[in-house]
Amino acid sequence: GQHLGMPPAQVPLQTTPLGKPFIQGHPVHFNMSHSEDWALIGLHTQQIIGVDIELHHTIHEIEALARQNYTAAEWAAVQTSLDPLDAFLTCWTRKEACLKALGSGFGIEPGIFEAGVGKLNQTVRITTPDKGLCAMTVSSLDFSREREKHPHLPHLYGAIALVAPEDADRVC
Repeated sequence: GQHLGMPPAQVPLQTTPLGKPFIQGHPVHFNMSHSEDWALIGLHTQQIIGVDIELHHTIHEIEALARQNYTAAEWAAVQTSLDPLDAFLTCWTRKEACLKALGSGFGIEPGIFEAGVGKLNQTVRITTPDKGLCAMTVSSLDFSREREKHPHLPHLYGAIALVAPEDADRVC
């Protein structure tokens, strides 16, 4: 509401058939994610956005989850990482941000596209069942500076995905 200059109750929210909220007729794209008490909100005035945040936590079925949701290259990178849990959670947030940008959730299998386990920006291409190939850039968010300033903050993982402008009409 603040970004649009209107009271929050007057923001004309609508949802796509798969439930992704959007604002018809306003040049703002947004997305939100939460993990326990932490939230990440992304706003962009030119590109469709997806975000994800995860609190560092133990995962007991890391191999089963990775085999089900990661490409072979991503699973190999997790296995050979110095910190497999860090690599797993980095990849997980990157994949979720991409799927949230598309508004598909897990309606698209996360194992069919490569989001990567690294921290660098990466172009991701996902073929959607109804709209064809869609390109986006995914980036990991680095919360380490905030943790240096505020040592009480937990270890968080985050990612942001921005749909390529030329593919925006295929997403929402």
